[in-house]
Amino acid sequence: MKNWKLTTAIAVTAVTTAALAFLYGKDENKTEQPGQEKKAEINWDFLPEVIATYGDKKITRDEFIGLIKDISSSFPGGPGSKNLSPDVIKAIAPQIAKTMIDKKILLDMAEADGIKPSPELFAQEFDESMKSAPQDKIAQFKEALATEGKTIESYRDELAKTPIAQEDTAINRWIKTKVSASISIPEAEAKKYYDEHQDSFTKGESVNASHILIKSKSGSEEDMDAAKKRCVEIKSDIDGGKISFEKAAEEFSDCPSGKGAKGNLGEFGRGKMIKEFEDVAFAMKTGELSNPVKTIHGYHIIKLLGRSDKSTTPYAEVAGKISDYLKQEQVEKKVKDILDKKKAELNVKINLPESKMPTMPMLPPESIQNTKPEQAPAKDGK
Repeated sequence: MKNWKLTTAIAVTAVTTAALAFLYGKDENKTEQPGQEKKAEINWDFLPEVIATYGDKKITRDEFIGLIKDISSSFPGGPGSKNLSPDVIKAIAPQIAKTMIDKKILLDMAEADGIKPSPELFAQEFDESMKSAPQDKIAQFKEALATEGKTIESYRDELAKTPIAQEDTAINRWIKTKVSASISIPEAEAKKYYDEHQDSFTKGESVNASHILIKSKSGSEEDMDAAKKRCVEIKSDIDGGKISFEKAAEEFSDCPSGKGAKGNLGEFGRGKMIKEFEDVAFAMKTGELSNPVKTIHGYHIIKLLGRSDKSTTPYAEVAGKISDYLKQEQVEKKVKDILDKKKAELNVKINLPESKMPTMPMLPPESIQNTKPEQAPAKDGK
């Protein structure tokens, strides 16, 4: 399913959630145990009554606290802000205030152009996004919702009632009609990007292999010898036609790929597997069965199913994705320029001291070239 994405400058919920997760340490295992003392509510007195002002408008402390509580309520381990400390909130507060202002300014501009938040607008945009989503992704989305007793329609209607979803959709519609629609990427610019970023479109040599793993339980010399002996026996039976490689993988392999995929690890490139395993796999011929290969995990019998040489995706196959990527870059830059100019006009002031906030890990832009997920129990042997 296509995610609901906002320009970085106005994705206040995404920024806040990412900041909380990074600074506080979102941990699915940090659930409150029976009898464990609950953390006290935060004393918010360190926040000023007016968090920020822009033009003749302001963001109040109550509004700011409400946003923090709404977002942090989705965190494991308890509702609201009970699991957050003042130090964490002090660290992220300036950035949250900035993104709140950006969002409010863009929302005001959208409403001034007749684009107002509403359940109907959200439902319309949602349905449009579903039309353009790949069918396999829609099927996966339906399955995930079904586990919660929901349908796509009920999920849409539930989200449509939330003010944040309505506001974000109005801003997205405004950006799409007032900013994005005026930007186009010349063919020469897309081709130039392709020529200058060949590494992004080049796929290295890869192989498709299956294996049977007989683990060494302790790693001792005795256990390693036993694993090797068992591998020799299994390979002898395969070579003699007593059992197929696939059946042997299902019955004897200590790797989950045995029962799960008849030993198949899928396609993988260099650097994905443990070195001893990789060296043998890349030196084999298609259809060949290896002698027992020793790694830290035990002994492996490898079967090479195929190989692919290094190749570069033709420009024609990625031209559209390059154009979309470059256009999104320009859209974000233009939105930032619009916001910077508007904030200067409105004399934006944030009444919070700047804090030394750790740099949050930024999500990389979506890959321009779709690559097949590598399914390989690589260096950890799993």
